Amino acid sequence: PITGRPGGMILCAIALDPTHTHALHLFGIVAYQIGDLEDAAALIGRATALDPNFADAFTNLGTVLQAQGKHDAAKTALERAAELAPQTAVIHFNLGNLLAEMGRLNEARDAYDKAIALQPTYPVAHSNRGIVLRDLDDLAGATAAFTKAVEQDPAYAEAHYNLANCYRDLGRLTDAEKEIR
Repeated sequence: PITGRPGGMILCAIALDPTHTHALHLFGIVAYQIGDLEDAAALIGRATALDPNFADAFTNLGTVLQAQGKHDAAKTALERAAELAPQTAVIHFNLGNLLAEMGRLNEARDAYDKAIALQPTYPVAHSNRGIVLRDLDDLAGATAAFTKAVEQDPAYAEAHYNLANCYRDLGRLTDAEKEIR
């Protein structure tokens, strides 16, 4: 890298046109992928400052901020993305993941519900919803969510495992054994 730190070349390329929002966003994604969270946040944050209606940039900014442990800022970014693109399931899914990580389980469940309403065939959203429901002590709801995830993706091992645990907790040991196998 020209500047001696990861992502330095990216910053030099941006110097050619520091207002090109899509370039800033894409270079920010590259910085994130190589593990340079500081540059990723700066680049994508600049893209959102230049274009406050750039939903994809707000989504990715939320991901970067979450990786940095800046949960409140990540939530703000993802909520802005959801305002801009309310019909995009992955935004609601990402918001659900963040809210679950923050311990805001009812809000996480609601975000997963939105993602699933927009994209009913979304096994990982069903599974993550199941995890939240289990944490909320709703074993029947969790079992239904994990069952849906397994129906949609029979090779989804984590969903089978979580479903088996729900069955175990419900005393349905034969069903639990079947899922584990």
